[in-house]
Amino acid sequence: MSIQITIIGLGQIGASMGLALSAHKNLHLIGHDKNMDTASAAKKMGAVHKVKRNLPNSVIDSDIVILSLPYNELEETAGYIKEDLKEGSVLLDTAPNKAKTIAWMQENLPAERAYIGLAPAINPSYLHEDDLGVKSAREDLFHKTVTMIAAPPSASADALQLAADLVGLLGAKLRRF
Repeated sequence: MSIQITIIGLGQIGASMGLALSAHKNLHLIGHDKNMDTASAAKKMGAVHKVKRNLPNSVIDSDIVILSLPYNELEETAGYIKEDLKEGSVLLDTAPNKAKTIAWMQENLPAERAYIGLAPAINPSYLHEDDLGVKSAREDLFHKTVTMIAAPPSASADALQLAADLVGLLGAKLRRF
């Protein structure tokens, strides 16, 4: 069974997630970035299999949607795609602030869609790099690091397990808070 994952935001974090996940043949990776040069570079390096320009269309058939965006873009983007998320899908984000995001997601996501927050750390080997864009994406950016999961109390066991499995596929270890 193939699982479709959409990654919105294909800078260093999003493209690195795509590169790590691309090794798993049962995953179909869709990418979206508001900068088409960034999206094209991510596709060319193999971080995603397909790029979709239309944001709502990029999430329609996805089982997992990862928002790899600056914190100040999360609510607007989630608000724009929330009605297009398929029933049973899980929305993840990688921004550092979780309390306000969890509250917003609980209030605004349609029923039968889950939200789980991720706080990934990066491989210490890359801490001194200056570039944070798509060109600095690395398949092992999360290898042997820790990713924290921040979930609302209402998160289902299935959504939590899916997030934990995804963290493992990235090569990271899991810490739940």
